[in-house]
Amino acid sequence: MRVAGGWRAMWRGAALAGALVLVTSAAQPARALAHGTWRIAAVLASPGEVVNLYAVAAIGSRDAWAVGSATPLGGADHGLVEHWNGRLWADWSPAARVANLKSSDLTAIAAPARTDVWIGGSGATDSYALFWNGSRWRQLWLRKPILISAIAAFSPRDVWVFGDDNGPAVDRWDGHRWHFSWAPAFGARVSALSPSDIWSAGARGIRKQRTLVLSHWAGGSWRLIRLPRVSAKAGDYLARPSVLALSDTEVWVSAEITARDGIHLVRPVLLRWDGSSWAVFRCPLTKTVVTQMIPDGSGGLWLAGGAGPPMPGYFLHFLAGGWTWIQAPQPKASRNPIPWGIAAVPGTRQLLAVGTVIVGGEGIIYHGVA
Repeated sequence: MRVAGGWRAMWRGAALAGALVLVTSAAQPARALAHGTWRIAAVLASPGEVVNLYAVAAIGSRDAWAVGSATPLGGADHGLVEHWNGRLWADWSPAARVANLKSSDLTAIAAPARTDVWIGGSGATDSYALFWNGSRWRQLWLRKPILISAIAAFSPRDVWVFGDDNGPAVDRWDGHRWHFSWAPAFGARVSALSPSDIWSAGARGIRKQRTLVLSHWAGGSWRLIRLPRVSAKAGDYLARPSVLALSDTEVWVSAEITARDGIHLVRPVLLRWDGSSWAVFRCPLTKTVVTQMIPDGSGGLWLAGGAGPPMPGYFLHFLAGGWTWIQAPQPKASRNPIPWGIAAVPGTRQLLAVGTVIVGGEGIIYHGVA
């Protein structure tokens, strides 16, 4: 398989078919990054399959994880786990006798420690969390199937799983069993500062409702914070959110202004909550999905994104209200990579990102330096 070196599902078939009619071919404004470099570290390819890598987490420079799935043409998905040991990426998917990863996608990961790694798996008939304790895997089945979108892990006895069960779904692991926790809105993306300080961004109410909100768990209840109106055009709405909480007075939300038809992307927008009001920063790129963001360690943000053919993927940098970006490197025989997840390696200037190459169907892993 290896060649060395919720809304995400809409891209799966496109990688095999080579056709995606989500964007137009309008040229993007040219801008070079003032700093930062990115290179392809690994490409995962399997004939007749689409390989998607959705999320990445780093514990240190010699310990990182990437998760996703492989989808055979006309077949069912199966989960993939990749591990970085400081020299190479290797398949660490649990054996079938340990965990059943068939007919499911691995879509979320949290790794607070080398002996405390959590991965969320969603299937048609069941959902689960994979737990790595540093020496072996354990598969913990949720009470009922949900589409897992995010995980927040604080210890082996305090793990939150967010998802969609025809409504907001939150399950909390106490070390022995799962407990249901009510939430007012979907946790499409989650950023947690502590067990009593969790921020999530997602749609409120039923699945098809278009109203995005920011939700804050303060240890006893959820508080809803409405996002500002960012488009004057009637029918435009915000979709595909991400969230990054640096403190209770610095919470960032990214989303895409989307046209009324739900198909055409207008442009990404970055919102900053200071505890009482919003600031709005529109991205110069258009028709682009921003998938995740992380702090750059210098007061700015790194963001991953893309739009599918004919647009390339991007790594964007935001600092003091200004945007710069660079196209994501493409494998020689393929094109149009979309980075889905991005992570910083603690204590270093190293960055990681994972995604999918739309025209080609490979999973891709990037290494960067800030």
